[in-house]
Amino acid sequence: MLQYLKKVFYVISTTRLSIARLVAAFLFASFLEVVGIGLVGPFFKILSNPSDVLNNSVYSPFFERLGLDSNIDLIIFSSIILVVTFILKSVGFIVARAYVFKFSYNQKVLLESRLLKAYLSLPYTFFLNRNSSGLVQNIAVETQQFINAGLMPLLSIISNLILCFTLVVLLGSTDIVFILVLFAIFVPLFFIFAQLSKLLRKWGRENTKAQKKIIRSINHALGGLKEVKVIHCEDYFVNELHSHSSRFAHGAFRRDIFQVIPRSMTEGFLLLAIVIYILIAITASGKSLEDLTPIFAVFTLASLRLLPTITQLLQAVGRLRTKSYAISLIYSDLKRAEVYLEEYKKTEEINVSLTDFLDSGASQQSLLSNTSARFHDSINLKNIYYSYPNTTNPAIDNISLEIPKGQSIALVGKSGSGKTTLVDILLGLITPSSGDILLDGNSIYKNLHNWQSLLGYIPQSIFLLDGTIEQNIAFGVHGHKVDDVRLKEAVQVAQLEELVSDLPDGLKTQIGERGVRLSGGQRQRIGIARAIYHDCQILVLDEATSALDSQTEHLVSEAIDNLSGSKTLIIIAHRYSTIKNCDRIYQLENGSLKQQTSYEELVSNAEQLS
Repeated sequence: MLQYLKKVFYVISTTRLSIARLVAAFLFASFLEVVGIGLVGPFFKILSNPSDVLNNSVYSPFFERLGLDSNIDLIIFSSIILVVTFILKSVGFIVARAYVFKFSYNQKVLLESRLLKAYLSLPYTFFLNRNSSGLVQNIAVETQQFINAGLMPLLSIISNLILCFTLVVLLGSTDIVFILVLFAIFVPLFFIFAQLSKLLRKWGRENTKAQKKIIRSINHALGGLKEVKVIHCEDYFVNELHSHSSRFAHGAFRRDIFQVIPRSMTEGFLLLAIVIYILIAITASGKSLEDLTPIFAVFTLASLRLLPTITQLLQAVGRLRTKSYAISLIYSDLKRAEVYLEEYKKTEEINVSLTDFLDSGASQQSLLSNTSARFHDSINLKNIYYSYPNTTNPAIDNISLEIPKGQSIALVGKSGSGKTTLVDILLGLITPSSGDILLDGNSIYKNLHNWQSLLGYIPQSIFLLDGTIEQNIAFGVHGHKVDDVRLKEAVQVAQLEELVSDLPDGLKTQIGERGVRLSGGQRQRIGIARAIYHDCQILVLDEATSALDSQTEHLVSEAIDNLSGSKTLIIIAHRYSTIKNCDRIYQLENGSLKQQTSYEELVSNAEQLS
């Protein structure tokens, strides 16, 4: 339990003052509960014999000051006090619960943002071994599960423990015998539930895994919708989803049936405790039923309140066990981000904690120097070497080359020759095992984000938001901050003016998920416009035209050629026609730089091989 609490307090974004307020709210609600129930005994005593109470030497001066001089006045007064106390008790309970709900759902908002920011802070290599559907599950589903079945049950446990303690103190002050009977019966019951609840962690882990597979199956089916329909393999994905859903349903059934057991058993055991106490009170103490009536009233009401409290306590413990796997996932990913940020701090010489970074609105770039990047002369790759984890052969083997400012260079070679890996290194997504990249003689790794601010990346398949053309060009910029002048310039340079003018809503036109309403060439030109809008001085085009037909490729290539001289272009291409106007062409083979060649020589060699 201590380990669980450690993880919870690490994950949630809160202060000691917020926790203190929660505990204070629980204590206040419990105090009102005990006062309300504690008044029931005296109230029944007044009902049974008001004259004795009214004439009591201790209370009579107080009653005289209030003007209570008859039995009916005393009964009315005590009734009003009891009703007002119970109303205040109900209001206090509602206020306390409202505070818990508000606190919990605020934590969900903060946790989702914090977790996404943690993922985005991690290096690119982290995502090579993680399925995106699992990350989506953690942010969208597991955070909700943590709140509903982790944080709220934990707060419920704290609240119910406080309430149970205060009720037990009340009952103990009324008659200690009942407390002894209660403990004798319920302590073994708690041990039984503690053993059974260990199964809940296992079921919770199975449910989490099944939920991830459900999301993955849906993503696969809808993500490859064209292929699914053409191949007619709908049944494969439906059956796969059914299998994972059945596994989830079975786990959820076992979890939920366990939540029913505590209430049923608690009711029976509590009734047994009351019966045993009554028998002991009558036979051993010799008290009459009239003497026991006020005590029974307090015990009955307290037991009715204690019953759901104990039930909720046991259920909350069960829910914690079920979702402990979810909190472990979130905790481990946040910890992984912390380790990376610690390493990042060492290389970038910044001083910030993970909590400050994730809980603030700061981005990694804002943690660095605010000096804007400058590119004056050239980019130099010096003896770059890189090998992927758990592989023997290097993906990039001792590559050195120079890229002068304003020139266009091409990287060509067969699949697996290392082109994409080299581009990932240039983009700063992966760090070479050895070697360095120099910008105007300075290592880019001294301030990687300044380097990346110079770069525009245009892949074979442009990622497009399910939004407007404007949102996709001004990618990552809120609508009210979009620069209309820069937007117009980007549209013009990328040759999108005709497209925009033909659309009824112009730049405000919705393009659908992944740009489904646009052609391939239009999507690529939006990618170019995006780079222009963000004023990228270096454009990296990774097979940017390979998926286009020749006519569309010509239009995109023309847009690219318009950037020659004003931008530094690094182009990966299979089609040699797209690199015809490049200043330098480098041929890669097995991760090494085979040679620098010309377009004519490259075409001639290709014709000879064919």
